[in-house]
Amino acid sequence: TYNGEWVNNEKTGNGLMTDKHGSYTGEWKSNQRHGKGKILWSNGETYDGEWKNDHMEGEGTYTWPEGKQPSTMKNVVQYKGTFKNDMFHGYGKCYSASGKLIKKGYWAANKFYGRKKQK
Repeated sequence: TYNGEWVNNEKTGNGLMTDKHGSYTGEWKSNQRHGKGKILWSNGETYDGEWKNDHMEGEGTYTWPEGKQPSTMKNVVQYKGTFKNDMFHGYGKCYSASGKLIKKGYWAANKFYGRKKQK
């Protein structure tokens, strides 16, 4: 269900969308998440940041519930940085549940490269 602004029968402006996968609160443009917004998935994962054409794009923060993060992330529960097409891409920092910085550096398509920026 959607509760928010409409323009020409399209979700445009600010609104809240809730479905079986979770809820999104934020900006919309032409029925797509676009601008600033936050999503909370039913599994407890969250993303708070910039959206472009319905994709996580720009600066944002992705958080997993402790113990639910992918095995590749080990003790990391939060990524703060740049996203492109729903993936970690650009500079980012990873934190533990206690807020300790675990690693920082450059990412490309969800792969960590460290200090070396990928072309």
